[in-house]
Amino acid sequence: METVCCNFCGCSETKVRYGVKSQKYSPEYLNATSIVGPHPPAKFTVVACEQCGLMYLNPRYDSKELAAVYPDEQYTNRVGYFSGSILFGFNKILPKVENRGELVDSAKNKKNLREIMFHKKVGRILDVGCCNGSFIALLERRGWKTFGVDFSKTAIENARNVYGQKNTFCGQLTDAKYRDSYFDVVTMYNTIEHLQNPKEVLKEIARILKPSGLLVVQTVDFDSINAKLLPTSLIYPGQHLYYFRGHDLRENLRELGFSLERSHFNTIGLKRSLFYLSMHWWTRAMVSLHRKNRKGLTELFRKILERIGIIHSEYEMLKRMKMVGANNIPMLRADRTFYFIKAI
Repeated sequence: METVCCNFCGCSETKVRYGVKSQKYSPEYLNATSIVGPHPPAKFTVVACEQCGLMYLNPRYDSKELAAVYPDEQYTNRVGYFSGSILFGFNKILPKVENRGELVDSAKNKKNLREIMFHKKVGRILDVGCCNGSFIALLERRGWKTFGVDFSKTAIENARNVYGQKNTFCGQLTDAKYRDSYFDVVTMYNTIEHLQNPKEVLKEIARILKPSGLLVVQTVDFDSINAKLLPTSLIYPGQHLYYFRGHDLRENLRELGFSLERSHFNTIGLKRSLFYLSMHWWTRAMVSLHRKNRKGLTELFRKILERIGIIHSEYEMLKRMKMVGANNIPMLRADRTFYFIKAI
C-alpha cells in the first residue's frame, strides 16, 4: 500500500469522505486468494483534498499490487465473469472475448460512435484504455484511422488478434510517445478513474490532440443522484483510484486549454436496470453460498445448476478471480460522458 497527495493540486491535507470495509469485496471464503489484492486493509478510505476537493483512494495499492487486481479473465474469458453466466447459460452462449458485451457493432459502441461523429465525421482517433479493441474496430470500419492504448498485455493481444487492431500500444500513454497535435479525437471511456496519475495523462492528451480536437471522458460523476443517495455503492477500491465530480474535470481541463462542449448522463432503461439488478442479487446469493463449507443438498444443487448450464463453474470462477466483486447496485444515473474541445 502507498499513501499519496492530491494528484491535481499536490496538497497533502485531506478529510475522510467514505469508508468501505474490505470484507464487502473480500469474502471470508476467498481470503486465501485475496479477491482485491495481496493484502487488503481492514477498510478502504476515500478522502477529499482540502484545497481543491478532488476525491481519491488513500492509501491505495502500489503499482505492483495493482497488477494483481486486473485478472486475465477480465479480458479473455467471460464464462462465470460476475454473474452474467446465468443468463448466457439459458441461451447456450459461451461468452468468450468475442461476445463479452463488447461486440464490434454493439449498441454501446454504436452509440459512442454517433456521439463522436456529432463533432467529428472522420479522422485519427486514440482510445485510451481500449481494452479488447472492439470500439476502435468499429471506428476503423467507418473510415477512421484508429489507435489504442491499454496497460494490459492480454487486452492488447486480443485487440490485435481478435479485432485486428495493430496500432495498439501496451503500457502507459506517456510512454507511447505520439507526436504533437497528432489526433483529431481522444477517448477515455471509464478509464480515468483507474489511472495512478490522471493529471499527467490529461497533460499528455493536451499535447497530442490537435487544436479544436475532441476529448471524450466517461466516468462516474459523484455529483450524480446515485452518488448523493448511495455513494458507497459506486466505490470500487480495488481498481478505482479516483472519484470525480463534474467540476473537477471542467476546472482542471480548463487550465489545460479545454472547454466543455456538453455532457450527458448515461441512463439505462427499465429492462436493463432489472437485468443488472438481477445480476447483483444473483452474485450476492452465490457469494453467500460459497462462504459456507457446503455439503449435502446445497452442494448437490450447485452441481445441478452447473450441469444444466445455468451457471458455468461459478465456484471456480470466484476462487480464481482477484478483483472487486459485483456487489454494487445498477448505476441508473451516475455514469456521465463529457465532451471537451481543445482551444485553437
